[in-house]
Amino acid sequence: MNVTNIKFKGQSIDSKNWFYGSLTVDSFGNTQILVPKESMINRFTFFNVKKETVCVFTCFYDRNGDEIYENDVVKYFEKEYVVKYNDETRMFVIIDSDLEEISLLGIDKEKLLLIKNKFD
Repeated sequence: MNVTNIKFKGQSIDSKNWFYGSLTVDSFGNTQILVPKESMINRFTFFNVKKETVCVFTCFYDRNGDEIYENDVVKYFEKEYVVKYNDETRMFVIIDSDLEEISLLGIDKEKLLLIKNKFD
């Protein structure tokens, strides 16, 4: 994994909006996504997000080029799966309702479609 690809998304505490960027926690314990700006004076914007909605980018994309994050719901061969990180194998996997698990490493990207995130 390329270090520049490590990024997160989290859902706003005030709305259903998602913010994408670096993960941080402020001195008050608020979980935040740090989003870069183009301005050289204030280079970042901090957004408070719901801690339970924070998801890490898997470095995988669906057939449309959309980024796949942990906890995303995807369709693979017409079946719905949730993207999870398997601590035992140290890989991102997709898991269906029957707990069938498939590694993202071995899938056919052309058959993978992002539907939503489980927190939407």
